[in-house]
Amino acid sequence: MMPTSWARTTIYDICSSELMRRIKRYPLIEEAEVVATKWLGMNIAFVLMPRPWEFELIEVLPPTYIWALGAEETISVHEHETYRGASDQALRGSGPYYACRLAAAEILHARGRQAAVMALEVPDEGTCLPMGAKSMRQGLKTVSSQGTFRQDSDAIGHACELTGVDAPLVYAHSMTATQDTLARWF
Repeated sequence: MMPTSWARTTIYDICSSELMRRIKRYPLIEEAEVVATKWLGMNIAFVLMPRPWEFELIEVLPPTYIWALGAEETISVHEHETYRGASDQALRGSGPYYACRLAAAEILHARGRQAAVMALEVPDEGTCLPMGAKSMRQGLKTVSSQGTFRQDSDAIGHACELTGVDAPLVYAHSMTATQDTLARWF
């Protein structure tokens, strides 16, 4: 037998993997965009960037959050996968990682577009318990566009404002935000 939470995570992984296979054949989005939601004390923002598919989740956990108890300062948990996939199963973020990856894949598949996606997940001040992957999936169905941007950095800045994350923290941990591509030189 498999615990229910593990079964959900497995289903999220299987479904998003199939959608990702399709998304990789779609044309790129034209401009960076931020889509976001606030659900059960969590602020979640996706930054969609006009680049080939990749996905990353940055969870920012204040010292008052149950997974960060005992920490003297804010902790960030980072998971990333490239176009070719993750080098290993996402273990640190697990449920939230796969729930967010599925939501991002659903957004892009519905649009028939491909993008690199950075997801930021941040609890509200005073929130100390995680909502769980199932509740997160429900909340992610409520995302709405918060605008398009000419530059990826502007979109990342807007997502940071929406979630209350310091942009330097994101740039310190993000592989998606800091990688350079040849297209940027031409």
